[in-house]
Amino acid sequence: TMKKKTFELRNYVIATGVFIMAVVVGILLFFGCVQRSVAVNSREIVMTNVSRQSEHIKAILDIHYGYLRGIAKEIGKSEELVSDENMEMLISLEEETALERTALIEADGTAHYDNGAEKNVSSRRYFKEGMEGKETLSDPLESSVDKETRVILGVPVWKNGKVIGVLGG
Repeated sequence: TMKKKTFELRNYVIATGVFIMAVVVGILLFFGCVQRSVAVNSREIVMTNVSRQSEHIKAILDIHYGYLRGIAKEIGKSEELVSDENMEMLISLEEETALERTALIEADGTAHYDNGAEKNVSSRRYFKEGMEGKETLSDPLESSVDKETRVILGVPVWKNGKVIGVLGG
């Protein structure tokens, strides 16, 4: 009987051990699968969100380029680049759009801002590209006017088939 009780106890311990091992393996498999599933789903969600945000930003930029092109076309029709009438258009452009600052830049790089400030931006890439006839988007940079970090959109101002300045926002 003693041998039988030892045998039963041993079987009980073995069965309990096997059960505990099976539970541990099951839990590890479950958490491993959950973790992998979360990682895959998270990556897909982030990729989808970034893609949607990129499309949204592109649409917003296209709208703002449209505003700038329209004003640049009107400015190109005027007798002189920097006139009271053109500066008033800059002010209304800034007031009526999400552009926080607008500037009319002469061919020598002198920028006339909607707030009355004047700065030379001839060394800035967006100015150089605009004078080459390209629409341009700057890298984030510190504004020389208000020290805020800005991204500048620029479009060339054409007159008689020639670039006479850049309109920036």
